[in-house]
Amino acid sequence: MSEQSPKKVMFICTGNTCRSPMAEVIFKSFLKKQNLHNDFKASSAGLCAQKEQIAQNSKIALEKLGYTPPKSRLSKQLTKNMLNNADIVFTMTDRQKAQIQNYNKNVYSISEVLGYEINDPYGKTPQDYLNCAIDLEKAVKKILNTFIKQ
Repeated sequence: MSEQSPKKVMFICTGNTCRSPMAEVIFKSFLKKQNLHNDFKASSAGLCAQKEQIAQNSKIALEKLGYTPPKSRLSKQLTKNMLNNADIVFTMTDRQKAQIQNYNKNVYSISEVLGYEINDPYGKTPQDYLNCAIDLEKAVKKILNTFIKQ
């Protein structure tokens, strides 16, 4: 697969400060561990992003699980162009999927992967962020085994 250009995997949430950037970091880490980082490129964006830094509690949760969070990263607003360029898109909720599925045929809600949605930890406790990151880890493992290794 290395001769082809990398497949673009995109994670979507609301503000792109908690769930989707954590999913992106976790996904990239798994790609590197499995030596697939040349075959796939991961990114994330938000439906209502406002150029904010990744949440401090997101960084802490990632570090607790052994990942290296970005030192500085501004949230990105999702555009139709981003959706058109993505090969596969994962949203955190079914509602988010419903909002964007007309722009890309390969949109999946995490609930289709895990059996449940990823709740937004924004403004909640550090434990809520950690629980979110653990759920995202489970989702990324299933995504890699179900969607990527086909």
